[in-house]
Amino acid sequence: AAGMGWADAFMHMCSTGSLGGCSNYDASFGHFQSPLLETVAIVFMMLSGINYANSLTMFLQYMPTDPLNAVAAAWHSYSSNICNNARCWTSVVAPVAAVVPVITGELGSSACSARYINELLPWLDSANISYLAWTWNPWGCNSPSVIASYDGTCLTGAGCAFKNRLALYP
Repeated sequence: AAGMGWADAFMHMCSTGSLGGCSNYDASFGHFQSPLLETVAIVFMMLSGINYANSLTMFLQYMPTDPLNAVAAAWHSYSSNICNNARCWTSVVAPVAAVVPVITGELGSSACSARYINELLPWLDSANISYLAWTWNPWGCNSPSVIASYDGTCLTGAGCAFKNRLALYP
């Protein structure tokens, strides 16, 4: 893990996430005094939209100049967000994806319904946008969980829709 243990690597991986993350050391990455670790963090950093990465409306206007062309946009998509339909995705997210890679770092539905997932994932695939589900915890239908238990059983509706979508790809 480039000079740190797995627990530290996981904790500090969160620090490079779109929300600023966290650290178990007061100096964060500085604790390790490692140019290699700082370089890894910079290379894998994503820039998020506003409102906890829920909106990319101003992303292109305020995107930093990057001579290495290595910027990626982080976006979160939930059924409860304002931008929760194909019309919004096409008008707000697609223009960003035309300029930089977009990674949907979180997505889900806080209900057990598969409807949102079954609309969103095909749209993301057609736009060549990567995605990760949130969350891999068995918290039930009142959260955006994808599993019913830690044995990997999918949660009815949204969780099983996500699993079925992934099964399309070998």
